[in-house]
Amino acid sequence: MKTLINKLLELAQDDFQGHAFPKFPTIRTQYQQVTHLRRDQWDALLKNVIDLSVGVAQEQLTLKEYKNLDFLLITD
Repeated sequence: MKTLINKLLELAQDDFQGHAFPKFPTIRTQYQQVTHLRRDQWDALLKNVIDLSVGVAQEQLTLKEYKNLDFLLITD
């Protein structure tokens, strides 16, 4: 859609002298597929998040409860 809009705005430039139309970035072709997590990797990641949150990641929290959580910086 961006390409189509860019082309239409380019054509309209001649009809509207002095008007600055926006320019959308060009769409680049993706040559390499992104790396996805396998199911076992995803499950391990979720398990670690739950473990590090001491189980809070599985609880239903209100906004107030969430904001009152203790956030710890974990460093190696």
